[in-house]
Amino acid sequence: MPIVGVSHFGLCISDLDRSLQFYCDILGFRLLGRVDADQDREAVEVVGRLLEIDDLDMTLAFIERDGVRIEFLRFFPPASGGGKPPMNRIGFTH
Repeated sequence: MPIVGVSHFGLCISDLDRSLQFYCDILGFRLLGRVDADQDREAVEVVGRLLEIDDLDMTLAFIERDGVRIEFLRFFPPASGGGKPPMNRIGFTH
């Protein structure tokens, strides 16, 4: 079966609010959803298992424009190990 598209790109960032402001207010993306560790612990634990990071403390948000989706990942602290390769280092993750 041929590859027909990409679901999303993942970026690990250091400041979620600042990134959302730039991408949404300046580039025209729209916020699809946001998950904060202190508000949805169960969802964050699922992400932690997927990323192979124990005791994950993070916030994530999905944005979209013209069919392009980006997932912002904000880890506390940003480079605390785990993953193969680590997905909690600032920059492109997936």
